[in-house]
Amino acid sequence: MTYNVMILEDDPLMQGSLVSVLLDWEKIGNLDTASTLHEFEKKIDKRLPDILLADLDLPDGSGNDAIYRLTSVTPSAVSLVISNLSDSKTIVNSIMAGAVGYLHKDDNKFFIIGSIEEALMGNSPISPFIAKTLLAHLNFGNAYDKQLENDITQRVNCNLSPRELEVLELIAVGMSYEETARILIMSKNTMPTHIRNIYRKLQVNNKAEAVHEARLLGILK
Repeated sequence: MTYNVMILEDDPLMQGSLVSVLLDWEKIGNLDTASTLHEFEKKIDKRLPDILLADLDLPDGSGNDAIYRLTSVTPSAVSLVISNLSDSKTIVNSIMAGAVGYLHKDDNKFFIIGSIEEALMGNSPISPFIAKTLLAHLNFGNAYDKQLENDITQRVNCNLSPRELEVLELIAVGMSYEETARILIMSKNTMPTHIRNIYRKLQVNNKAEAVHEARLLGILK
């Protein structure tokens, strides 16, 4: 199955980068781009996307308007924000508009593709960078912010499968990959796949970074 994708981004370099990422995705169907809300409206009149990657700060308005418009017209469409903005109000507004995920412009291509796949499966991916930045600025004494903290943590946790969480918990207490495979009764040949997925989703390069990042995000205690 292939999907029609729309990239809504006014920065030419960022738009080109996202196009390159999406063209490497084996499930890409039609790929459209727009730099403004006006251009977005004109293009969806001709062809509705299945997936929208939307920047928020556009020359003629907010990407949230495009997300709301697409969600209203075709509720089955998947919309993800990709932005440098990470304040709680902005994120909540995007979710209320219909976004199912929130990515950062510095996320690597593997995380972006993985997040699209997660969203298509019904999950709500959020960039670890966005989650970490947001959690660092929240006032947890406020009940509203506490609920938002829990919601963000759940979104990050959902991005790791139950098996990946089990693997992460064991390597965090010092188990080797071989010991982890034996404890979880899995083939040693499948362990590298789980490790690669964990590294990709947490955007890290080694075991120490994975454990550190997971603790920062509240995935591990």
